[in-house]
Amino acid sequence: MAVPFSEAQRHVVETAEMVNFGSGPSAYAFEYRRSGIKGFNFGMTPSSFLMEKPLLEYVAPMLPRGCAVILTVCPFSFGKNNGDENPRRRFARYFRLYESAEPADELWFPYGASREESGCDAETLESRTTSMLNIWSKEFDLALTAHAPLDVTAIRARNAEAFDIERARLLELHETCRRFGLKSCLLLPPLAKTLRERLPKGLLDIFLYENIQKLPQIPVLDYTAGLDDADFCGPVFLSLNGAVRLTKTIAAEISACPLKPSDA
Repeated sequence: MAVPFSEAQRHVVETAEMVNFGSGPSAYAFEYRRSGIKGFNFGMTPSSFLMEKPLLEYVAPMLPRGCAVILTVCPFSFGKNNGDENPRRRFARYFRLYESAEPADELWFPYGASREESGCDAETLESRTTSMLNIWSKEFDLALTAHAPLDVTAIRARNAEAFDIERARLLELHETCRRFGLKSCLLLPPLAKTLRERLPKGLLDIFLYENIQKLPQIPVLDYTAGLDDADFCGPVFLSLNGAVRLTKTIAAEISACPLKPSDA
């Protein structure tokens, strides 16, 4: 597998201070150019870490030693997804977009529309949250209403294999970072308050925090409640201004408390 970087894009990778991997919320969470930070946004859809390993294996030798590698873990990154995870579909965005002459950090959006500058109004955010909950309900066989009781036993049984697979994938990414002298950490990206209040109680514990606790080798940055709803253009998608705010905040935190090179 090879990504056809242009000369300018390769230079960005080779001088990066920070890069991010993960699904759509990761793509929306970072904005390096406007933040004044040397970085590259490798966020892509869908939720799992199916294709990050070959991409990181290809990119890691180009990254400078000590570069921070942010592995973005979204609410259902560990879950069993009923959707399509065709690798060719995921990588199509890279082979299509890297032919562009645009600067590397402007190529983050694979969805056919550019990111909104500012957050959307409350009514729009509420509507988009409803749409996202409906999508997740179908993808993960869940009744996603705040008052719906969770069948914890059934959820854990249905997702047990997927939980194991995704944790193993993250450990492989962590090991790749260790081999190349990179500093990996897990990022729990911001979730709009509108979304957090509508998720069933305990859902994030089952799908997110219980899995994170089983990966003690990897440092964690938890920003699930880190930004106001004014910074969102969707329940898990930051506006351009919100992405700048988050990128600067994470860079400052890493600078103040530097990540150590990944241990095995």
